[in-house]
Amino acid sequence: MKIVHLSTNDIGGAAQAAKRLHAGLIQAGEHSTFISKYTHHEKIQNHISYVGHHSLKHFLEFGLEHYILTKRFPPRHGYSKDTVLFTSPHSLFHPETLQSVLEADIVHLHWTSHFLDYQTFFKRIDKPVVWTLHDMYPFTGGCHYSGDCMQFVRDCKECPQIKQTAQPQLAVQYFEYKRKALTGINNLSIVAPSQWLFNLSRQSVLFKDRPHYHVGYGLDTTVFKLLDKHQCRVKWKIPEGKINLLFVAHSLKMLWKGFDILIEALKGVPKNRIHLTIIGKNIPDLSVKDLSTSALGYISVEYKMAELYNAADLYITPSLRDNLPNTIMESVSCGTPVLAFEIGGIREMIQAGENGLFAHTQTVQGITDGIMRFLNHPTVFDSSAIHLKAREKYDLSKYVSQYLELYQSMVR
Repeated sequence: MKIVHLSTNDIGGAAQAAKRLHAGLIQAGEHSTFISKYTHHEKIQNHISYVGHHSLKHFLEFGLEHYILTKRFPPRHGYSKDTVLFTSPHSLFHPETLQSVLEADIVHLHWTSHFLDYQTFFKRIDKPVVWTLHDMYPFTGGCHYSGDCMQFVRDCKECPQIKQTAQPQLAVQYFEYKRKALTGINNLSIVAPSQWLFNLSRQSVLFKDRPHYHVGYGLDTTVFKLLDKHQCRVKWKIPEGKINLLFVAHSLKMLWKGFDILIEALKGVPKNRIHLTIIGKNIPDLSVKDLSTSALGYISVEYKMAELYNAADLYITPSLRDNLPNTIMESVSCGTPVLAFEIGGIREMIQAGENGLFAHTQTVQGITDGIMRFLNHPTVFDSSAIHLKAREKYDLSKYVSQYLELYQSMVR
């Protein structure tokens, strides 16, 4: 069976989940191809880059999208403070014309904003399509997380995220564009990694009549595993005698990941007891006096990340909007408990008191109190038990088998 995965990027959380599935399918003996709009510096088996990152074609296409077609794309200013991303269903790119897609038995969509044009793609595609939802965008009028808004169960009129922009009508226009593109399409199945996202998608106008499946994420449990904590701390120069708190994001400019909340929260925590390790691009100058830190930048190598999770005592992810974060899977697979807000799919990943704890409120003070609870009882968590349960839950081969079963049912 020939399976083709389409993803805008080859880095980031959604791309990571897609790449892991792709690698698992290859390991299972399947013919899997990973196609991304852009490629960065990672080596991926059976990988096709539609546009070379920072190539001449990249800049020409970027210019066309963002300048010539300005009226068809979201406004630049005026978004509500709750907006994570707001993107268009239009694209100048046509991955459905690639030979690998034409020859595929299954086309598997992942995070495809700025890559997939709804109407041209679904008009041309004539084979089974699986769409794994990494956020809410595929069934909304443009937002990637709707917050408290449920307009996607109707028509996305009066979108609260763009009502103060110069083009408040775009949400309903995008929604209608998607609706028309999907009309009469009978070969599309929806996969949601979290029960939370599954339930939302089943209520949406665009997807409610589509077959839905709940299949989670998996990872390589031979990489994300228990390691010697002391050796990991020494290697990464984490000071002994301090509780090492870890924060991870692809980029710290992604405000919804909550780094600013964490920094404010740490102002209420005794600095002599903690060390903060930060991983991600665009790390800003910190405003917390006397805070011991390690700012390590973006790290893509998985065994290095496994070492850093093992070097941590507590992983903190104060994300305000999220589906099923890879970082939580990675942390608990390494036996490190997690502090988070009880939102989205995260509530399905943390069992309070067993593999982590929830902040009692979605506020700075909630994170401060959560850190203090951990500092006062740092030995309450059993790293070995956390690891063993995560190894069973997130074993990649289990999810590969579930996807293969779905693929086979669609090509019969």
